[in-house]
Amino acid sequence: FDSSDILDLPKDSYINIVNNIMEANNLKGIRFFSDFELGTILPNLVQVILKEKIPDIIENPQDHDQLMNNMNALYFINQKDSSINPRHFILSKQDDIKDLIRVLLKKFIFTDDIINQIKKNSNSILHQFNRKINNLNKDWSDGTNFVALLSFLSNGAVKYPPNGILNVEKLKDLFVKANCQSIIEEDSLFDNVDEYSILYQLKLIFNEI
Repeated sequence: FDSSDILDLPKDSYINIVNNIMEANNLKGIRFFSDFELGTILPNLVQVILKEKIPDIIENPQDHDQLMNNMNALYFINQKDSSINPRHFILSKQDDIKDLIRVLLKKFIFTDDIINQIKKNSNSILHQFNRKINNLNKDWSDGTNFVALLSFLSNGAVKYPPNGILNVEKLKDLFVKANCQSIIEEDSLFDNVDEYSILYQLKLIFNEI
């Protein structure tokens, strides 16, 4: 499964992460980051992640109500964590949206305890392949550790070590072979390792193990 391939979307891990969260909760996903300006995506995303309903959200918002819905969602986040400043995020800017998604992942999903557990679980499996990770960035940069985890998940259907040099498309094919959802893209692996994309991808793997 790969949202950006199925829907012919821009290749971006954060679009895939948003769609994975939304689809898992039977909610409409996004095609582009600009969809956040519609005033429905952010409130829905926040309500799913925080497991709380945001007051005063308008259904099927138009024009000014779209902006108000997004502002209500941002200030709701601020109420839960005052270190998150709503004014730092302009939802017409792609980089701001990605930064906001990272903040939501960091503050409300990938707590220190969860991250430590993911590292522990990863090393428990990687030890069987004579591998070990110390971090969630450069240790995943060449994709090889993902192949080891997918080999474990698929009971050897995915072969380890991998044949030839890995790229994102080859790695995504291995996720399909292991029957595991994939959110990784060129923007999150190899020369562009993104820690929260790695964490989210590991979460999806361990959901299947």
